[in-house]
Amino acid sequence: MFAGGMTQYLSTVQGMPPEIETKIQKMVNSLVWDSKKPSINLNAMSAPTEEGGIGLLDIQAWNEAIQIMWLKKYTTLRTLRPIWALIADILLEESIANSNHIDKKVTMNTYLQSWSPMTGTRSKLPPDLKKMVNVGKKYNLSFGALRIPEDVKNNYLHGTTWELKTGSLQPVTCPQVSQRQSPSKDYQ
Repeated sequence: MFAGGMTQYLSTVQGMPPEIETKIQKMVNSLVWDSKKPSINLNAMSAPTEEGGIGLLDIQAWNEAIQIMWLKKYTTLRTLRPIWALIADILLEESIANSNHIDKKVTMNTYLQSWSPMTGTRSKLPPDLKKMVNVGKKYNLSFGALRIPEDVKNNYLHGTTWELKTGSLQPVTCPQVSQRQSPSKDYQ
């Protein structure tokens, strides 16, 4: 209960320093192996029973999953972003401007631009932001643009403009185009 439930709740709320992560993992391993040296590595032990493991708690993997959930909240581009994400934007923008020697006015969300904030020991970012950014780098997080195939653009979108209504884009046919072709069968 303690190693899995309470520590992960606290990690979600306030993060977990690496030295605590290591101590807890050693405690779990010591309990499982009765204070003897493990004869099977952590990856094998952490695997599900269907894959030959025992589903042992991997604190590092859990903490990384928590960082991924923070990234998910941070990268939400809706107007209802959490307040901490707006503060993180300011801190990351300052870090990007300082580490890349550029004007802060041209920086924005690190995942929308190619500039990255410093996350090393000289960085002034809070430890949790550093961890979040590093997990994003590890998994190559970036925003990808949706590519619309050419025949869909030419056939379906011809003569259509898009308006933002109630939070979503709605197609509106232009009055100067009398006939719009239907989308190709591949995209219906």
